[in-house]
Order: sequence, then C-alpha cells, then structure tokens
Amino acid sequence: MKKNFNYMMLVRSPVVPARFKGQMKNQQVTEGGKVLLSCELSKPGCQVQWKKGTESLKHGGRYQIMQRDTMCELQISDLVPEDSGEYSCDCGSEKTTANVVVSGMDKSLFIYITSSYLKMLGNTHVCVWTKRLQQTLKSRV
Repeated sequence: MKKNFNYMMLVRSPVVPARFKGQMKNQQVTEGGKVLLSCELSKPGCQVQWKKGTESLKHGGRYQIMQRDTMCELQISDLVPEDSGEYSCDCGSEKTTANVVVSGMDKSLFIYITSSYLKMLGNTHVCVWTKRLQQTLKSRV
C-alpha cells in the first residue's frame, strides 16, 4: 500500500529594516522664527524618535512632530539661540542628522524699532513700554 505524505514548510523572509532616503539638510535660521526638519523613510509605518543631541523630543509646545506615510517632520517655532545644535531622527539602528544654527536678533535694530514705536504711542505709554523693553533685553543678554 502506498502512503502519501504532505509536508508544509514555513519559510520566513528576513525583515528588511527601514532606511532613510538621503540625509537631512543643515539649516541656519533667525531667532524668533521657525525651522522645519524633514526626512523620508524607505517604507511606511515605522516608529521614529526625534532628538536634540541625546535628549528625546516630544510633540507639543514649540515642537510639532508629524509623520505621514514615509515622511517624518519636526517643526520648532519661536527659536532662540539655545535651540542651536545637532538634531536627529532615529529609526531602529538607522539615523539621519542635521545641524541647526539659530542667529540672534540684532538688538540695535530691535531697540530702534521699539523706540520708534514708543514715539508713536505718546508719553503715556512710554514708561510702561520702556520697562518691558528693559526686562526683555535683560532676559536676552
């Protein structure tokens, strides 16, 4: 008597990790503005982690983190010089980086504009605005 045997073989194909398509671009921006860092992955649905140096960044406040399909974006608003540094987007063992340089505002221009604006307000408001200007300049120096 002939016996028939059926065999089933499970073959697993190796999981191909996502890779970044190119590197992020370094950016130079002005204090008070915003910057948009973006990168693209080779496949959708992958978790990424945005970092400044070794510090992980979370969505909210000045940081807006968005991910659509293969596109990943980090937008930082209300920039200050302390935001300068190396930013990275990590996906598993893959990583792409960009340097952001935030240039400070020219304080002499800020003072000129503010004092011109104060003259338009008249003497009543000059005292209040002068105190605010002094506080603003002290906090930025």
